[in-house]
Amino acid sequence: MKAIIYTFSGTGNTFLTSDFIADELRKLDYEVMQCKIEESVHDNLFPELKNTDHVIIGYPIHAFNAPKIVVEFVKKLPSGNGKKVSIFKTSGEPFSINNSSSHLLIKQLSLKGYKYMVETHFLMPYNIMFRYPVSLVKQMYILMQDMSKQFALNIAGNTQNIIRYTMFNRIVSYIFRIQWGGARFNGRFYSCRHDKCIMCKKCVNDCPSNNIRVANGKIRFDGKCLMCMRCVQNCPVDAINIGILRFWAVRGKYNFKKIASDDSIPSEFINKKTTGYFRLFKSFFNNHNK
Repeated sequence: MKAIIYTFSGTGNTFLTSDFIADELRKLDYEVMQCKIEESVHDNLFPELKNTDHVIIGYPIHAFNAPKIVVEFVKKLPSGNGKKVSIFKTSGEPFSINNSSSHLLIKQLSLKGYKYMVETHFLMPYNIMFRYPVSLVKQMYILMQDMSKQFALNIAGNTQNIIRYTMFNRIVSYIFRIQWGGARFNGRFYSCRHDKCIMCKKCVNDCPSNNIRVANGKIRFDGKCLMCMRCVQNCPVDAINIGILRFWAVRGKYNFKKIASDDSIPSEFINKKTTGYFRLFKSFFNNHNK
């Protein structure tokens, strides 16, 4: 059996999840190809799609929606002719309001003749607003691995396991779709501290929407930003400010492997005694730790 995983990821958390899903599928004798969604959108390339048994789409949830580039990707996707498709998505919070984030994707996939099979919502730490405690990062990372295995088993077993959502969820997603325009607007206020910048052009080369360029020897930003935060987290000298939301920037990647292998870091941040904001995470961990 063959599967192809198309993934969009800002700072790498969704790519990491994609890697674990691919590894689990390979253990089940699947031949797996992994592709970046932005490359397919920009180049209109869909390698080996005709010979693939199962199409898998992965993305991070942005303001209760799929990023616009993912919606554009699905619109460009060739007809499915009954081909199976599954979705995985990542976010920093487990709330049911995220359930309908795939609504536009599923609608388009259905119109194109794909058979919707499996959808799973994975928890991964925020790349904007605030940094998560390392103990919670470790717990999320471990759970993500377990859920990747179950996701792969559902696909291999042809088990339909989809996420249900209400009309209220859809309305909220529709309202917050303003983030697409908001990201472009805020992107124009991005700036580079040229006293720190070393002109490595990593931000220019890595930007999934080609929003960053060099003009007159300086880094410039245009109006195509997705607010994926890739440029901020990957900048080696911390030279990028994210416009109006600059105080929400989470700088520097989470070193998942190092955190997971550190025995001094507890792996049960969310437990029966958890209070405050993170008490809202209890049901998600309880439901997926069974």
